[in-house]
Amino acid sequence: AQYNAGTALPLQLFSHLDQTVQWQSSISDKPFETGWGGRLADLVNAQNDNNQISMSITLGGTNWFQAGKNVAQFAVGSGGASTLSLDTRPELFAARNNAIKAAFKTPQTNLLGAAFGGVTAQAQADGELLSSVMGGAATLKTVFPGTPTAANLAMVARLISVASTLKVKRQVFFVLLPGFDTHGSQVASHNPLLTELSGALKAFYDATVELGVANHVTTFTA
Repeated sequence: AQYNAGTALPLQLFSHLDQTVQWQSSISDKPFETGWGGRLADLVNAQNDNNQISMSITLGGTNWFQAGKNVAQFAVGSGGASTLSLDTRPELFAARNNAIKAAFKTPQTNLLGAAFGGVTAQAQADGELLSSVMGGAATLKTVFPGTPTAANLAMVARLISVASTLKVKRQVFFVLLPGFDTHGSQVASHNPLLTELSGALKAFYDATVELGVANHVTTFTA
């Protein structure tokens, strides 16, 4: 009866993209502003002793869930942070790296150019710091399945293992497993997806036990 009367319906009902945004914002009756993971980060970020590396780390690309007003999400891959490649001329890496950094620091009269330079320079510095810290991370004994989701959660476990080195007490991670929106044949398509998810979550939990943080990590799906 409430539905037929149009009472308190989510915005853009039946639009899958909008419904996804609402899951990640927790606010269904207003246009998107922030995600609830981002709002959480804004509230607890002061508990961290070091804010050079964002407490909101995504392994699923830019997302709505971690969009906050103060804390920006930092994207990494299953292999770690993205940094400049040595490619085929490692002897030129230092010169090229310094030239790029200098270019980003060059004063810009264009606001968009200045913002791009600042964000990119910060991401480059964060990537170099995180790569150096991860280089000293202990190897996990927990065996993860050979799936993309497991690889991402293995990286999350490694990032958790160096939390004390990064001087962060609170972190929010985001991992994405696409493919559920099939419009049909759910049994055939969802079975392997749920199998991948199950194996990855089991290994991730085992890794938190190995690290002694199982009671300090909350894992959920949406």
